[in-house]
Amino acid sequence: MLVRLCFMRVCLIGLCWAVLVAASALAQEPSPSGPTVRPEIGKPIQAAIELLKSKKGKEALSKAREAQAVGDRTPYENYVLERVLGQAAATAGEPAIAARAFENVATSPTSPA
Repeated sequence: MLVRLCFMRVCLIGLCWAVLVAASALAQEPSPSGPTVRPEIGKPIQAAIELLKSKKGKEALSKAREAQAVGDRTPYENYVLERVLGQAAATAGEPAIAARAFENVATSPTSPA
């Protein structure tokens, strides 16, 4: 009888521990889904997008080039950068740069199918 009582107590403690672990896992913030862009690339890209909304192509192109100067970019960062760079170049009247950027977007491994 004493062995049975000890066994039940151990099972109850194990069950409580499992519930606590599961609850703490659920309480953690979820990780972002999908690829992300580092702030040193994302900030100039966001600034370029805002400038494009104001039809300021040359300034947007300058901001996109700031992001382009950051090293060790991931394939996704390159994809996002080339999209913005192409739009900025097209708006700034730089068709050769825009064409090259859009070609890079089309051949990017992270480009949607």
